[in-house]
Amino acid sequence: MIKFNQLNSRQQQILRFLLYSEQPITMEQLASKTAISRAAIGKHMDLLISFKLVASQLQDSTGGRPSRAFELTDAGRAIFPKQYHLFSRALLSAISQKLDDDSITEILTEMGAQLATQLEHQLNDGQDKMMAVRKIMANLGYETVQPTDEAGEQSLIAKNCVFHDLAINDERVCQLDISLISNLLGEPVYLKECMAKGGKHCHFCKLK
Repeated sequence: MIKFNQLNSRQQQILRFLLYSEQPITMEQLASKTAISRAAIGKHMDLLISFKLVASQLQDSTGGRPSRAFELTDAGRAIFPKQYHLFSRALLSAISQKLDDDSITEILTEMGAQLATQLEHQLNDGQDKMMAVRKIMANLGYETVQPTDEAGEQSLIAKNCVFHDLAINDERVCQLDISLISNLLGEPVYLKECMAKGGKHCHFCKLK
């Protein structure tokens, strides 16, 4: 999935214009409102459509051939930058004032289990389970590697954390990842190394 900051300024401008438009917009309307040439808009639109950020439809025009009109898809609306970590941090802080550590850890564990239940259909029979979990984690935004120790035991190393800003302020958040991976693998894991504690990466190992 492409990110908003990977688009050029013209493509971002087009998406913003479509975001504020109440109705699908034609190429001519976009050209007149954005000062981008019609030919350039056509090229940008083809790319945005290929990314599934914009959809087109035929629109009747008075006394002529139907024209193409464009609007944002759900993915197009979702691509705009968000500051989820600020809201998440505020939410976690508010919960921490109401609940004790054990209750919060229990909630995060349950969240990880529920997320695993939603994603477990992506685990195919016969496929290496650790590799399948890596693919699921990649779809969630994680970059992972799969080392094997001297005993032949596989583990999972995450090179990044999708909620690192939260975890460095509250390490209990890591319990969500531990629960998610444990439930997907079908066996418990623990964090041997954690970025929130100053590690170079997050290393999830199976309990022996």
